Amino acid sequence: MTTRLLICLTLWSLYATGCLTGTTGQTEPAAPPESATPASLGALHLSLAKPSYSLTEPIPLDLTLNVGTFDLLVPYAAVSGRGAFTKLVVKDRLGQVVTPKPPITFPAKTQTVMWKDQVTTCIQGAQLKAGEIRKAKLKDLKSYYRLGPGDYTLQVVMELKVYREIYAPESPEVLEIKREIRIVQGNESMPDDMKEQMIHNLEREMEGLEHHEAAKLDGLYLLLDSYRGLATLESNTVPLTIQ
Repeated sequence: MTTRLLICLTLWSLYATGCLTGTTGQTEPAAPPESATPASLGALHLSLAKPSYSLTEPIPLDLTLNVGTFDLLVPYAAVSGRGAFTKLVVKDRLGQVVTPKPPITFPAKTQTVMWKDQVTTCIQGAQLKAGEIRKAKLKDLKSYYRLGPGDYTLQVVMELKVYREIYAPESPEVLEIKREIRIVQGNESMPDDMKEQMIHNLEREMEGLEHHEAAKLDGLYLLLDSYRGLATLESNTVPLTIQ
């Protein structure tokens, strides 16, 4: 039995003798409903360092995603680096769309895993928290677009595929906490509110470990079978002049 579980059971004994009072765990944020609008899921802001560039200058782009009122599980490639600019729309002064050459791509990492006794495919994912601000940068627009002198407009359209399930290989520490949770759950003599508090504390510690382990493994993975829907976000339109 680990030190952590001994501490938990000691707290329970203090509670049982009247030395402590228990509190229930906080409710986790609700998942986004199927009817959630793009505005409630997030907002995009595209920006340039300046409105005018010469033909010889690199043109870096900055994109900011302000996550809305829900936590989201989305593909990592859709919100990171140049992948966030995959659907960048560039138009000339006549309103004609300029085609990128080559296309802006950011390959998604996949992994095959066992999930609930079945073989399933995962894609590298990102966990976006409600209210989070996430930034992406394109180093040079001219790496993908052949743009001569003139006036242009830029806008990013981001297609966010939202998923329900996330996968990360479990470390021995996480497996141990899960075992401790089962021990607490099976303790029939423990008051329900104290049991809930202990389980809540253990789950919070487990979440922290899972996040740390996922970071070491270069990201989390989303179960493709848990796809729940597509949200399309559009940024502001930015003018650009090339001299």
